[in-house]
Amino acid sequence: MKKLTLILILFFSSLTFAQDAGIKMIKFVKKDTVQLRWATTSADNFLKGLKQGYEIQRVNQVDQSEETIIIASFNERKQSLKNSKDSSALFLIEMLNDAVNQPVEDIVLTNLYFMLSLAASNDRMVAILTGTFYEDVNLPNGNYKYRIKYKGDKMYDEISVNTKSLDKNPQFKTLTGESRIDLK
Repeated sequence: MKKLTLILILFFSSLTFAQDAGIKMIKFVKKDTVQLRWATTSADNFLKGLKQGYEIQRVNQVDQSEETIIIASFNERKQSLKNSKDSSALFLIEMLNDAVNQPVEDIVLTNLYFMLSLAASNDRMVAILTGTFYEDVNLPNGNYKYRIKYKGDKMYDEISVNTKSLDKNPQFKTLTGESRIDLK
C-alpha cells in the first residue's frame, strides 16, 4: 500500500511540475475548422480563467503571421450568455456568477471545478460557459501553432496543427464487453 501511495504522489507531483501554465489544450481538426478545448490543472486555475479570461495566439508556420483571439472573462461574457433559452445554461450562469464574484470555500470551488471540467469535456454549451472552447472557422490549409494563456500571463500551453490532416473519431469495432452473471 505504501508503494502505491508513493507512486501516486510522484505521478501527481510530476503532473504539477510539467504543467507550468496551468492549462492543457487539445485540438480537433475538421474540414475547414479547428476546434480547441482546454482544461486547467487546478481549481484555483479554473477560477483564474473565469476571472481573467484567456488569450489564444495563432501563428501561421509558413509566413509567421500572428493573430490574437480573446476569450473574455466570465463577467464580460455573462450578459450575452444570459440570452440562452436553455434552463440548465441559465442555472450554470448563476452558479458561475456566484463563484466568480463572491468568496468561495475551497471545497465548493474544488467540487465546482471537477463537476464543470467533466461536463465541459463532452458538452459544448458548458465549455462555452466556462470559457474553455474556441472554434477557428474558415481556416485555409496549412500549419499553425496555437498558444493559450491566461490574459496578462507569460506562461502558456502550445499545440501544433496541420489542417490538411483531419482528425477522426476512433473506431470502436475492436472493443469487446464482458459481463459476469453473478453481479446483480
